[in-house]
Amino acid sequence: MKNKKSFNRKEQKEAIPLEDKNQTTIPIYSYWFFSIMVIIASSMFVKHAKTDIQYNDASYALYFHHLSIAISIMLLIFGFIYWSQRNNKLTKWMTNFHSVLTLVIIGTFYMTCFQEITWNTTPILMLGVGLFAIAQIILALNIWKANKG
Repeated sequence: MKNKKSFNRKEQKEAIPLEDKNQTTIPIYSYWFFSIMVIIASSMFVKHAKTDIQYNDASYALYFHHLSIAISIMLLIFGFIYWSQRNNKLTKWMTNFHSVLTLVIIGTFYMTCFQEITWNTTPILMLGVGLFAIAQIILALNIWKANKG
């Protein structure tokens, strides 16, 4: 008679580690660091583009390259925040909500900043600032929830 190995459900569950449904396969901070590379690479092709911003009686010249460096520093900060929280169990929907909303707002601002716009953009910019603030509140709540529990 052949020796058959008996499999019971308990041993089988212990042998195969369960996937953590709250963690992604690619760490979220790698997306932030990748977006920095995209921003810097795109600024290499339009170094001399600039826009003039009127604020009260002053006029400010904003160069595309300087804007891309400022946005890259902000993305680097978000990347390090998520990197420092890599051992904590962040809520997946809050992480995705913050990441998508922040990157869409930054990308939209970055791409439309240097286009000729003839209509008033103040309401759109204020909406973007409000949504950006909501995304950062979601990030703070996510970190607070992960560190609390």
